[in-house]
Amino acid sequence: MAAPFKRFGEANFSEIEFQKIFGAKRDEVTGEWRKLHNTELHALYSSSDIIRNIKSRRLRWAGHVARMVQSRNAYRVLVGSPEGKRPLGRPRRRWEDNFKIDLREVGYDGKDWINLAQVEKLLSSSLLSKNVKVRIYKTVILPVVLYSCETWTLTLREEHRLRVFENKVLRNIFGAKRDEVAGEWRKLHNAELHALYSSPDIIRNIKSRRLRWAGHVARMGESRNVKRVLVGRPEGKRRLGRPRRRWEDNIKMDLREVGYDDREWINLGQVILPVVLYGCETWTLTLREEQRSRVFENKVLRKIFGAKRDKVTGEWRKLHNTELHALYSSPGIIRNIKSRRLRWTGHVARMGESRNAYRVLVGRPEGKRPLGSSRRRWEDNIKMDLREVGYDDRDWINLAQDRDQWRAYVRAAMNLRVP
Repeated sequence: MAAPFKRFGEANFSEIEFQKIFGAKRDEVTGEWRKLHNTELHALYSSSDIIRNIKSRRLRWAGHVARMVQSRNAYRVLVGSPEGKRPLGRPRRRWEDNFKIDLREVGYDGKDWINLAQVEKLLSSSLLSKNVKVRIYKTVILPVVLYSCETWTLTLREEHRLRVFENKVLRNIFGAKRDEVAGEWRKLHNAELHALYSSPDIIRNIKSRRLRWAGHVARMGESRNVKRVLVGRPEGKRRLGRPRRRWEDNIKMDLREVGYDDREWINLGQVILPVVLYGCETWTLTLREEQRSRVFENKVLRKIFGAKRDKVTGEWRKLHNTELHALYSSPGIIRNIKSRRLRWTGHVARMGESRNAYRVLVGRPEGKRPLGSSRRRWEDNIKMDLREVGYDDRDWINLAQDRDQWRAYVRAAMNLRVP
């Protein structure tokens, strides 16, 4: 089907629609009614016109297709070339031609757009909002820059270079600022850049990922090669001179920055909570079992934080539960279990019908159940968790197909206030 603006032309399709909505205007000089000018129409509308909407959606779809795997039909149509000769005459405009024109309008030259590596002009374009540019930086540039950063060994000079790189990108995104005193345009200072960016900088990202990977490796079995490399010591003598900074040195520095003295850090990632919560996604808990889990956690926290001197009597006493969790300031063990259980539930609900886990979830056992009160099922726990976060638990399997909505319920479960 032909696009609707083929009939009117791209330039005036949206103006025709606006004239019908906003009507005419009385001329102040002649007193006669006249049509609104295009600039008056768009001042009244105050939103993106239909052509900018089309171009934005077309760019979004093109990026989606370009990221598809090569076996997908849409990607084949995009990169393929038809066989045979084209008809005589002027060639028709192709979808790809439209897309290249759109890219040139936002400052990209359109060459090799599928592998879009030149994003500097996109980030400095006035046609894109700052939120879109920040999203481009986070989803296109940053994953490429930080690829395998978990294994990097960084010196202070290299950290400084990465900060300089990020500041250059952020200056392209946020532009310049007019000085209130001199009246001249100037570059944003680093503090102003990070106040506008309001996200963890590139070095904090690297340190967070490095610590996460270090904990993962520390929990591996002794037979894994990665663990052997971590705990092993090379034979022979090292070269003369100052020793190079090792990856483990970076980990110890990162731990000291967050308040841990870095002794026995390999054992730090293996103790207590990961062991206690192993396989908790599949647990079916009664209220009594939840209470036992809380009691266990409170005992551990009392050993960590110790006793407290009473201001009135002057005697030492145990910390109350509310005082413990105020000091702990992290989600309790039950909130952790509920969040992990909901996350696993969404994963199972999105599996195909041929998977065994999905069959167990939706299947119904044959025969009669034993007499007496029915035992609490795993699905009953899920429905109770959903009711606690505000969902009425009807048709929750279909709800889980929407990843973003289900993820919001998982986060809500982590933030629940449970007794």
